[in-house]
Amino acid sequence: MKILPNGIAVLDGDSHASKWVEEQGKLDYDAAIAKVIEPLLNPGDTVIDIGAMIGSYAFGMHRAVRESGNVFAFEPNENSYDCLEHNCPKINVFNIALGREEGFAESVI
Repeated sequence: MKILPNGIAVLDGDSHASKWVEEQGKLDYDAAIAKVIEPLLNPGDTVIDIGAMIGSYAFGMHRAVRESGNVFAFEPNENSYDCLEHNCPKINVFNIALGREEGFAESVI
């Protein structure tokens, strides 16, 4: 985990989401969050982010549902989960995978 000067946690060496967050200087780097997802959510809603990675979408979802709503974010990768937990302290985060079968997987990051 690497903490950027603005306080956002990213995955050191990640060539995708963390890189884009660092380049744009904001956690919600993807315009789809504000333009597509957030308008579908209302204050007080409950939403689930499965495979939340470092929290980019969960962060935007929380902004839309506000304090009266709930965001449940699931991220099985420990390194990504650490960033998620740091970046989204006001949401419910879980360091587990969701799937049809019970089991274990190895981390690739």
